[in-house]
Amino acid sequence: MTTGRPTGEVVDAAGFEAFFGKTLGPLINYLVRQGASVPDAQDAAQEALAGLWGHWDKVKSPTAWSYTAARRIWLKNTVANSRNLNVEPASVLDEVVDPSDPATFVQEAQEAVEIVNLISQLPDTQRAVFTLYLLYGGRHQEIAEQLGLTEATTRSHLRHGRRRLAELLAKRQAQEADSPS
Repeated sequence: MTTGRPTGEVVDAAGFEAFFGKTLGPLINYLVRQGASVPDAQDAAQEALAGLWGHWDKVKSPTAWSYTAARRIWLKNTVANSRNLNVEPASVLDEVVDPSDPATFVQEAQEAVEIVNLISQLPDTQRAVFTLYLLYGGRHQEIAEQLGLTEATTRSHLRHGRRRLAELLAKRQAQEADSPS
């Protein structure tokens, strides 16, 4: 199915609709893991996908385009105006924690929240690379394209992000060891 647009161009509306349907949820989850609130992530993802519609017939990699645009929109709207990142650990618990095993549920949930909080302390680009690589299984080539970086730069950000997370974890563990129980 195709539809005409005001410019007189004919585009594949069914293809875009299918892409939109399979991309919106993961795109929102990606932004939430970057530190966006759920409403902010929904707004940025929808705005990015609406923008993609205007370029649908010209964009070679719509997934990379969408993730890049959504992240930039969110950063422009939220992070640029405030360093108060609103990570919502509860939004990722369903994917991380298995509630069918009550014996370990609480411990796993606490660990998942701690991990999300530690990741949220990374600098913006390190957090983006770390999230795309480890949580979404992205390759450095894809990540570089999505973030407008070189592959070498994404590898560097991943290495520095891992090192920073190790430092944050060691600091947290030392604080727990020093605190009276």
